[in-house]
Amino acid sequence: MILRYFLVYIFYIIMNVDQDISLDELSTWKLDSLRSFLCRRGLSTDGSKAELTALCYAAAKMKISVKPSGEDYLKQIEKDYMDLLTLESLILPDPLKLCDGWVDETDGISVWPPVFLSDIANFLMANSDKSTTTKYLNEYKVGKAYEYFSSRWIKEVFYHKISKESMHCFLRAKCTPSQRVNEEDHTVWTCVDKDTGVIRSAYCSCTAGLGQTCNHVAGLLFRLEAANKLGLSTCTSLPCTWDIPCSRSINIEPKLVSEIIIKKSRHGKDHSRPLTSQEREKYRPLKTHADGKKLISRLINVLPNSVLRKGVEISIESEAIAEKKSLNFACGMQMS
Repeated sequence: MILRYFLVYIFYIIMNVDQDISLDELSTWKLDSLRSFLCRRGLSTDGSKAELTALCYAAAKMKISVKPSGEDYLKQIEKDYMDLLTLESLILPDPLKLCDGWVDETDGISVWPPVFLSDIANFLMANSDKSTTTKYLNEYKVGKAYEYFSSRWIKEVFYHKISKESMHCFLRAKCTPSQRVNEEDHTVWTCVDKDTGVIRSAYCSCTAGLGQTCNHVAGLLFRLEAANKLGLSTCTSLPCTWDIPCSRSINIEPKLVSEIIIKKSRHGKDHSRPLTSQEREKYRPLKTHADGKKLISRLINVLPNSVLRKGVEISIESEAIAEKKSLNFACGMQMS
């Protein structure tokens, strides 16, 4: 038993070697240990022992960390997701597993928390780098995130109070994928303080969803912000100006490239243009001059052997004149 623990300890040291290990010490390792060291870091295990020793030494100096296994990766994802549901000492239920208690947008919009642009800015600054925050704020109403809301790709928003005593609430919606619109919708949720509108956490089922700042999450937050800016979260009925998108997926019919229209929103105004240029269709060549045929006939009379005769239609009269001049020209050449 002691020998077993000793071997496990030696293996742990080899796999998590100190960064200050010397090249001489690595040269004493067996070939299998060198390959195991490189394999766990995703490096090549081909080569001689001297080459593998040098590669291990370089990996140690460059502090290349051990790649997690598939099981470790899944555990890390679960941990990161649980961190989104942990607020200080409070652990919230998983909104993806809550089946009952959701209120649709028609009845729930009156109790939506007061989320405004300043709350969105504070949340983005706390959970993303400066460039991402600047992009969302500078491209407000013209960027991709706002287009998810304005183009109705963020579907109906459902509200969940969690409990009567809870200071927080959940808001959840479906979002159409931007690249493969006919595939399954993404699920987006956010946790917000009921009274203050402070955004605590957010998640999306897309690839970047654990980062809390993907375009789908921002699109949901912009929808909440638009409702509060219009004062809809304090009224008991929905004005006819507020449109609730349908929950079903959008079926995109295939179209010709020439029929596709690109729509953009700039400073509150909608602009549209065809995907392909229309300059070719607008091109109109000059109309044929009324005296064009007369001009061609005169040119043929002057140059009866011109190739112009083969490319245009000319009158019989002009043809006869041209043949006569061509014959006279040939006779003159023979006499000379």
